[in-house]
Amino acid sequence: RILKINGKIGFETNLYFNYSIPFIDNSQKNGLGFTYSYSELYNVAFVTKDHISQFFNANEKNKNATLVAIEYTYRPSFYNFHRVKLNYQNSEVSDTIISLNPNYHFNGEKQQQYFGLSYSFTSDHRNNKRFATKGHIFMLDIEKIGLGNQNNFNRFSVGLKFNNYYAFSKDFFLANGILGLHTSPSNQPYYNYEGIGYEEILIRGFELDLIEGSSFLLQKNSIRKKIFDHSKDIGNLMPLSQFVQFRMAAYFKFFADFAWVDNYPNYEISNRLTNQLLYSFGVGLDLVAMYDMVLRLEYSHNSENERNFALNIKADL
Repeated sequence: RILKINGKIGFETNLYFNYSIPFIDNSQKNGLGFTYSYSELYNVAFVTKDHISQFFNANEKNKNATLVAIEYTYRPSFYNFHRVKLNYQNSEVSDTIISLNPNYHFNGEKQQQYFGLSYSFTSDHRNNKRFATKGHIFMLDIEKIGLGNQNNFNRFSVGLKFNNYYAFSKDFFLANGILGLHTSPSNQPYYNYEGIGYEEILIRGFELDLIEGSSFLLQKNSIRKKIFDHSKDIGNLMPLSQFVQFRMAAYFKFFADFAWVDNYPNYEISNRLTNQLLYSFGVGLDLVAMYDMVLRLEYSHNSENERNFALNIKADL
């Protein structure tokens, strides 16, 4: 049994509670999970202009959101994992947010509430979850929002992800992946917008852009050359046994990314990067430390003729 409780107080107040039972039977294949979260926001992103979120800052609460969810998990083998989740969500915003963007919840409504049902499947054959060099991972996500009569929002979405990792030799590695999402209907309230820039879904070279749309496709490629990979026992300096092995590895890489995002209907306020092929290419350095923590340094050139340097703390693929 695993219990997680997180909280934060300030201009953003959050409470998160999760209780999971990975195995509820002797076969150790079936599990259950329960989640509750509540948040209050003073500073709210109410619209996106030219792919940059616009915030309304105030000294009073402008939004609160509640999530309650129960999920069932099934793991028939070490590599495959199924999840079915039923959730209820409620969001309420102030009159000021609605006046700034009447489409925040659709039709000038201050409140949005709905029941949702989702299914996800993961088949993970990677040799390392944080920095893979061999294997592959496949993920499928299907979600229906708007069940029963107590809903003022409906949406159906399908998401796919496939990453493949190949070792040419002990020092050269190829990683490529494709990620896509389709939502229907295409017309959605701003609060439920999806796209590249949400949930760590990024195209390199456009890290600061929020590229929203009802459907998108993202394809990423990296060729890495290992420069070094060293481990050292520091037990005489480190009293904690789990940290006695200090590892540091470095990989030089070339990368290229491609993406397409279908713009939301009548969303001209942020359409400069939608409905067109986006691409970027560049070079980078991946630093991998103990427990496979990753630091990425990347220099890129994109289809907007922009040059960017980015620092990230998670593997690109």
